[in-house]
Amino acid sequence: MADATAQTGSATDSRGRLLTSDGTPLRRALERANRRRKLAALALVAPLLLFILTFFAFPIAQMMWRSVDNPQVVNALPRTLEALRSWNGEGIPSEQVFEALHADMVADLELPRREQNIGPLGIRLNYELSAARSAI
Repeated sequence: MADATAQTGSATDSRGRLLTSDGTPLRRALERANRRRKLAALALVAPLLLFILTFFAFPIAQMMWRSVDNPQVVNALPRTLEALRSWNGEGIPSEQVFEALHADMVADLELPRREQNIGPLGIRLNYELSAARSAI
């Protein structure tokens, strides 16, 4: 049996594990080789993955976020939104909601033209409801 081992060139350690020609266990050498192959594959795929994420996935995610994000309403009507928190969504809101809406609109009119928020609010509401811009 020892002659067969010498003829095939395979060596074992004291535990019976196969060794490579430099004396490291074969399993460790194979794991190291597989790790290098995986890292090389990752290095080849990484630029493509980065490109796809940058120019495809990120813009789609950004458009999806913008489709539900309404900063115009939050910026133009802070008092009204605070008053609407107590409304349960049934029937007509209380008088405090309408007073808050009036206060938001009056406060916006007192701002300089470039800082007013009602115009962008009208544009945004016009996307959802026709003629909302002219009503505001």
